[in-house]
Amino acid sequence: MSDVETWLREELQSAVPQSMDSSGLLAAVHEQAGRARRMRVAVVASTVVAVLAVAGAVLTGAAHQRALVPARPVSHLYCSQQAAAPAATLPLPPGPLSRHLREVVVCADRSAASVWRGSLPLDNQVSIPGDLNYLRLDLPADQRCPTMPAGPAYRFLLLDQAGQVSAVDNRRLACNGWPALNRYFIAQGDQLATERAIQLTDPFPKCSSMLHAQLRPASGAAAALPKGTVVTAAALCGHPLADDLATPAKEPQPVGRTILSAEQLTRLTRDLATRGSAKGLVTCQLNRQWLMVLHAVTATGATFTLTGWCTHSGVLYVNDAKDDTITLLPATARDLTQ
Repeated sequence: MSDVETWLREELQSAVPQSMDSSGLLAAVHEQAGRARRMRVAVVASTVVAVLAVAGAVLTGAAHQRALVPARPVSHLYCSQQAAAPAATLPLPPGPLSRHLREVVVCADRSAASVWRGSLPLDNQVSIPGDLNYLRLDLPADQRCPTMPAGPAYRFLLLDQAGQVSAVDNRRLACNGWPALNRYFIAQGDQLATERAIQLTDPFPKCSSMLHAQLRPASGAAAALPKGTVVTAAALCGHPLADDLATPAKEPQPVGRTILSAEQLTRLTRDLATRGSAKGLVTCQLNRQWLMVLHAVTATGATFTLTGWCTHSGVLYVNDAKDDTITLLPATARDLTQ
């Protein structure tokens, strides 16, 4: 391994948290916020950083590039605003939350009556539109709820487009607000990953948001990866997902990013040399906890993604096309996920 590769790996490991321990998260958030503020002028004034595409509802073709959104604006919402008036209406008007809200922050109930025993980073707002749109503020309804404590836990503070702040108690939301809190944690982790990706200067593929991704319908297009495709660079991204009835996370879950080594690239290229991708529909059990996405660059400069929607399977969807898949050899699949 070269000195340059060793340095890159050390830098990447320090940039992406490898542990779910939240004890140092607040300090890291403040550090990242300071860096983001220094970069905002440059980001707004320059061309928006382009990264490898992830297919989803907005994708219309094969692998292509999408732009990362700029770093979030200066925040105006803090948990010290505990006197905010309760929200007048719930749910909010139809449409994406970003149409109506500029920021959302969760503030833990610190009283003795609180049923929340986890930790929450202070004033870690969600304000990037894509992450805001992932949040859900559902009212209670006839639905199955997880076996979780019921009672006061937190309040959502909402900053609307007019600059007015209102509050929503968790007890006003579906299932005591646990599904909403779960999505909030994932939106925070996704937002932090977006801000970090803007600052990365290495030449490897970046991890773009998968919060709204979905498989594209089957089409008559040919298989995207012919036999003999040579991969020259790749990054494996791990995205946390939220099942609305899952136990809420204990802290924001960051998107993990791992650069493939030369040995891993060689193994992947060998698989592609013997099989390539194939057209046809695949039935499998969808993974609802983690989504692994491989962003890759070929020797011709083309880009593609391999997404592991299936649980415990070597089947990967090419550019998230429902009818274009590749089945990796077991040894390759294990190598990429270790």
